[in-house]
Amino acid sequence: MMPKAGPPPPEFFMMSALFTFLGALILACVYECIKTSLSKAFWPRVLGFTKLMALLMLAFSYLPMFLMMNIPQELIVSWFVSSVLMTLVASMVFVKVLK
Repeated sequence: MMPKAGPPPPEFFMMSALFTFLGALILACVYECIKTSLSKAFWPRVLGFTKLMALLMLAFSYLPMFLMMNIPQELIVSWFVSSVLMTLVASMVFVKVLK
């Protein structure tokens, strides 16, 4: 998938860091928009936001990826599980920091 063999160029790492930051910013903005509709207690709020984001990721990312790319199912499942775990940790931070 890279233009030539070997390690990715430094630009790849810069773009990856930028996209990760933008993804986290978008996730925080979504939380800020819907936090009033979530439960007031810590764990129900964390799990509610995580569940909502996991369902959206599944519907708009992982299911289309499964249909359009020839990637092993185990890899897609592991990516989904790791994304849900990262979202769970981010949700805990959002609930603590963004009250």
